[in-house]
Amino acid sequence: MTTHRSIVAVALVCSAAGSAGCNPKVAKGDGYSIPIPAGWKISHGDVQLPPHALALRQKNRANKDFMIASVVFVPVTPTTPPFDPTSVSMCKQVGEAEAKPGSVTVQSTAIIDGPTGKTCQTDLLTSAGKQASLATFVKLPASMWVVTCNRDPRDQEAAKACEEVLQGIKAG
Repeated sequence: MTTHRSIVAVALVCSAAGSAGCNPKVAKGDGYSIPIPAGWKISHGDVQLPPHALALRQKNRANKDFMIASVVFVPVTPTTPPFDPTSVSMCKQVGEAEAKPGSVTVQSTAIIDGPTGKTCQTDLLTSAGKQASLATFVKLPASMWVVTCNRDPRDQEAAKACEEVLQGIKAG
């Protein structure tokens, strides 16, 4: 897998009303683009990200008791043996590696019909039940990424936004 220097750009769609009507609609990285759902924004500096990663976050909590949800797009570092996102056993291993006894449990691991084909998806939940993390691997022509949706499990608005991002991933 080749590592590319990533530059994140934002395509702006502006209304005829002028700059007050401008809102980022798409975030573009090296070899991909993702939609920015309504009520979400690119996260600039409020989370520590590895190189080439991109994060989106809700502008406001859906409920005062919910966490601010996020979607994080992180490159997968090449492994030996190579990670196969279509392997049931590898997917299960990924889920188990993310689990932490007493604090994070695996709700499910599965091979799903992802945005770019069959792929691994893991669903984790904190023991307090306040944070769910849904991680989906996305294989693009020149790279692989993991898209992690972090939200309160009761936040259906964030779940819909995550699905919008996953379905809207485009290579190129």
